[in-house]
Amino acid sequence: DTALLLLRSLDEANSPRTTSKGPRVLSWTVQPGPDAVHHGRTHITEARHRWGLSQNTVEDAQLVLSELITNALRYGEPPLQVQLRASTTALYLEVADASSYRPQRRAATNTDENGRGLLLVAAYARRWGVRPRSTGKVVWAELELTPHTPST
Repeated sequence: DTALLLLRSLDEANSPRTTSKGPRVLSWTVQPGPDAVHHGRTHITEARHRWGLSQNTVEDAQLVLSELITNALRYGEPPLQVQLRASTTALYLEVADASSYRPQRRAATNTDENGRGLLLVAAYARRWGVRPRSTGKVVWAELELTPHTPST
C-alpha cells in the first residue's frame, strides 16, 4: 500500500493559488478589511484570463462572490477561505468561515439598508446552499458558465 500526503498553503497576502485539485481551482484567505471584496472581484477577473470565462459569467460571479464575502465578514468568524472552481459547465464559488451561524434569506423592506444579499445570490446562481464543516460552514453558489465569445 502507498500513502500520499498532500499539503497546500495559502498565501497570507490574499494571493490566489492554483491548488493540487487542478488548474481550474483558485483558493485564498480573505483578509478582513475594506479591500476584502475588491480582492475577491480581482481574483475572479484573474480566473477569467486563466480559464477563458465569459464577461457575463465574470460579472455575475463578482456580484455573487461580493455578497458571499460580505456575509462572511459580517456574520462569520475568521478565518475566511474562498475557493473558486470551474468545471466545463459551472463555476463554483465557496466561502468558508468558522461560525456555525447559517445565513438566512429574508425579505428586506424598502427602508432596510441590508438584507438583500442572499436574494441576489439566489437570483444569479443556478443553485446555492450552506454545507456544515467540523468547524464552521461553507456557503456556496453554482453559476452556469456562459460560452466565451472572443472579440474579433
